[in-house]
Amino acid sequence: EGGEKSIVWTYNEDTGAFAVVGTGAMTDYDSYSSRPWDSISRNVTTLTISEGVTRIGDRAFEYFLGLSELTIPASVESIGYAAFSSELTITGTAKTKTGNWDVKFIKASIISF
Repeated sequence: EGGEKSIVWTYNEDTGAFAVVGTGAMTDYDSYSSRPWDSISRNVTTLTISEGVTRIGDRAFEYFLGLSELTIPASVESIGYAAFSSELTITGTAKTKTGNWDVKFIKASIISF
């Protein structure tokens, strides 16, 4: 568990679930190894970003290669550089301010909206 400003994160080792909760923008990281959760990044299978988070920071989830489920809420207005690994392929639905859209995260490091 940990936090940054008004953003708090939790990780359940038993289920592989990682959650980001709070309001505002996530921190940008210069490298994936500078994230406070880097040591568990390859073990995460489910990533949930809660309503209220407005930006996913640079390199926040780079090398989260074991993801099988990803939830991004409508409050997220932008996704930072290399926020997700380019090797990540996941299919799902993202909620946006204008409704739902289906997305396949291939080359996710360049996705922004």
